[in-house]
Amino acid sequence: NNVTWIDSGEHLEKFLRAVVLSQAITLNHQPSVAQGKQLYQNWMNKGQKVPANLKNVVYHAGIRYGGQAEWDFAWKQYTETDVPSEKKKLLYALSLTTDSLRLDRYLYMTLDESKIRKGDTVAVVSYIAGNPAGRVLAWRFVKQNWNIFQNRYGVGAFDMNRLVTRITGMFSTQYDFEEIKEFFGRHLTGTGNRAVSQTLESIEMNIDWLTRNEKPVVEWLSNNNNNNNNNNNN
Repeated sequence: NNVTWIDSGEHLEKFLRAVVLSQAITLNHQPSVAQGKQLYQNWMNKGQKVPANLKNVVYHAGIRYGGQAEWDFAWKQYTETDVPSEKKKLLYALSLTTDSLRLDRYLYMTLDESKIRKGDTVAVVSYIAGNPAGRVLAWRFVKQNWNIFQNRYGVGAFDMNRLVTRITGMFSTQYDFEEIKEFFGRHLTGTGNRAVSQTLESIEMNIDWLTRNEKPVVEWLSNNNNNNNNNNNN
């Protein structure tokens, strides 16, 4: 309510607005979602331009909480714009859908250079891996197409190392750790062995953090949610 949806103010105020509204959209804050979706619909159906500093937020709301039509519209905008910064925003936004079929289709589009540039493939797969709905899909996709990625970028190349760390570093179970360790143990990664070691270390830290903190955090959230509900009822 304080930052509003009006793209005005000093630089830091605009930056704060984008951060706050982005988090509100991610957390499914209904008034924010509704406003973001409305601005997206106005852009899609009425041709009303989205304020420059709100593009990421509005694209996020439209794609995450929209359907196939919203996704297809954003893809069309991506194919038609020649502005690199706009292309990047749209590629990221397209990864934010929670629909697994759309995410799976988007992953395989990264292998078609007539659709997505080779230089953007790793970024798109990483974006999808950063989406909780796409994390496992991205990992399975990379495993299934590992040879294609190696032939495309070369063993131990920067893009391959980035692919390893970004696709696997957010996992947090012992099963994930063992699966990833076993997979890369069977596949030559060259200088990418360091990236594999780093990602395995990240997973171990995630496991350790959850072991120590998951229970108290869940209890705290549950207790405070109950307190808030009681206060609202009163």
